Amino acid sequence: MKLVLYSTNSEFPDETIYNKEYPDRSKIWDDIANKYLEHEIFVVTKFPAAYEFLDSSQGKFVNFPEKVKFKILPATANDEEFADIICTLKPDVAIDISLHSFNNDWGTLANSIIGDILKSRGIKVASNSINTALTFFDKWNAHILLKEKGFNVPNAIYINYNLLNTDKEYPEITAVNQYKEYVFYELKKLKFPIIIKSVTGTNSTGICVAKTFEEACNFLNSNLAKTDYIAEEFISGKEYGVEIRGIEGNYYVTPPFLLSSGKDGVTHPLSNIKLGPVTNSKKHNLIELKKEMLRFANEFKTCVNAQLDLIYDGQKYYILDVNLRCSGMTPLTCSSNRIEQLETYVEYALQYAGVKIEQKNQEEKYSINFKLNNPKVERIEELSSIKHIDSVVALEGLGLKYYSVVFGGFDTMLELLEETKLLQEKFSDIIDYSIIESIERNIDDFT
Repeated sequence: MKLVLYSTNSEFPDETIYNKEYPDRSKIWDDIANKYLEHEIFVVTKFPAAYEFLDSSQGKFVNFPEKVKFKILPATANDEEFADIICTLKPDVAIDISLHSFNNDWGTLANSIIGDILKSRGIKVASNSINTALTFFDKWNAHILLKEKGFNVPNAIYINYNLLNTDKEYPEITAVNQYKEYVFYELKKLKFPIIIKSVTGTNSTGICVAKTFEEACNFLNSNLAKTDYIAEEFISGKEYGVEIRGIEGNYYVTPPFLLSSGKDGVTHPLSNIKLGPVTNSKKHNLIELKKEMLRFANEFKTCVNAQLDLIYDGQKYYILDVNLRCSGMTPLTCSSNRIEQLETYVEYALQYAGVKIEQKNQEEKYSINFKLNNPKVERIEELSSIKHIDSVVALEGLGLKYYSVVFGGFDTMLELLEETKLLQEKFSDIIDYSIIESIERNIDDFT
């Protein structure tokens, strides 16, 4: 059977990018291919998206696997051209592997369009629908639909940027900006503090935490970002992430994983600590949470990966954000399940094609994801050889330096804590002690 895994991207590649994973991605791909020798595996993508698939340096790929074939399209290829390439491969099944984008987080929308084109040409393809992808690309649309479907979301209002600034655009004819009057009137009804964020933003960039009505007004009048906003009440509680993996009829919901927040109370995915799974079922109402997450997956027929940011106030969970794609949590949840992330894509494609896949043991182990402090290559290589280090990713370019570690596979949280202490002592130059403090501060979530 011929399988095509595809993921597009709409950004120009950064020619300075350095991207390396330990262990080597090409080896991971070939190890996977050796398990599925009766199938041909193709990956169709563009360079910016491929940083999650292949190692690269200075705008070029370092190496390719021998047994998995890659088709790399130019950055300017549109959705029709992308679909054309997939069609020439004549796959038995194609599957949408949506990835993160650094500008507008619309990779899922692009992949769903390609999926729709492929379906119209008679190709069997597993993909999110365009309507679902568009809904969750826009945080306000997502908020409205989730509320209509009975999911818990914070109280919120929508703010149109152009209307908010009509008085600045046309001062000679606007005596009173009635839309701004409406926005400020509705803001007063919200319980402060509130969070103001772009309806299409990603990585928690440009977020304002306004403790008072005056702070909210000052931010909205500042024109710091030319975007439409959603302003929502700040729910007091701990923030967790959940992933839903699989295809319709075969979903797996992970337990929640703790997401650390910054000093502003907001989770910043490029710098935070992720830890879990949370196992205190009674304290965290895990049975009801799983039911709601399965209801979400079946309601919207999610495909391959869906990641939800949640906040728990001690009684119920509120949905803060939905990402219909792989996320920074995905390597961690796979570590916890002791499975290989890239292999899951092949399995979902085969399941969609009707092949029965033997279910793996999904008993979760305890794992942690944390970031390194500007490490040298030699230290990364030394770290990657340590037992229980499942992956180390170094990404330089795209305006950032990002070094991420997944340390996992422990039977108890206390074992993870003790092993992380030893790891931090040995690598204190690149691993901050605050990671230990974060585990200790939240240990009750896991016992």
